[in-house]
Amino acid sequence: MNHSAIIAKALVSVICIFSLVFLYVFGERFFRTEIQIESREQVENEEQDSFVFDPEELVYDGTRDLDLLEGVSLENFSQEELKNKVFISITPADNLSRKTIEYTADTEKGRIRSNRSLRLVNYNGPKIELPDEMPSVTMDEVDQIMDLLSEDESYKAEDGFGKDAREHVQVDIEKSVINSAEVQYTFVLENAFGDRATEKADVHISDVPAVITLTEKEVFLQAGDSFDPTEYIEKAVDPTGDSIIEEVVCNGDFNTAQSGEYLVTYDLRGQTVSLTVVVE
Repeated sequence: MNHSAIIAKALVSVICIFSLVFLYVFGERFFRTEIQIESREQVENEEQDSFVFDPEELVYDGTRDLDLLEGVSLENFSQEELKNKVFISITPADNLSRKTIEYTADTEKGRIRSNRSLRLVNYNGPKIELPDEMPSVTMDEVDQIMDLLSEDESYKAEDGFGKDAREHVQVDIEKSVINSAEVQYTFVLENAFGDRATEKADVHISDVPAVITLTEKEVFLQAGDSFDPTEYIEKAVDPTGDSIIEEVVCNGDFNTAQSGEYLVTYDLRGQTVSLTVVVE
């Protein structure tokens, strides 16, 4: 055997011996650390608090008060503590009659969350029914529409189980952008299960000092088109019905030669409507 082969063989032997020593010294410590980490995580998981549901699914038919903590327990928490320290939320699902309840609590061992199924029996979701003919309002009564509707038996709002929920209806009021004698109401009813009913209605204002109505609320033009704002006035009349279109004042900074969106307002005896002009 030549001298080079002897040196190479000796070098391989040294490397092997060094590797064995390294594994003996450090390998056991490495694997022992990994085992310790896994064991600690397992213990922590086993010690983690968790909600207990009995029954697993909560069933509600609307005939009693809904208690979302019914059948819920948590180690080291009293029923009073559950009421005060547990956050509860309901998430709607694709199926109207099935929801998911999420319970969240902060314990000494950390924050925990658990889900529970909620099944609603004989549930149809909230609904609002408005009269076929909405009552007219005066300018002073615009924000009193709920009081006016309370006298109309054809106005109904139900919670989803057929119970009266009119007192929970919220209303958004917005003046019509094209008719100064109209106000637009949006009625919204949202129940505890996250389901919502919405109805809209236009109501006539009976005592405006003048009525101005536009034919459109938005027009589209090509750059360079001519534009005469008076062409979009449908009517402008006084309380007797006589035309007073000559009193209409148009305001707006628009340039039909340049692309953009412009707002034109029409004023008549303190009444205002508006037209959006889009130049493409």
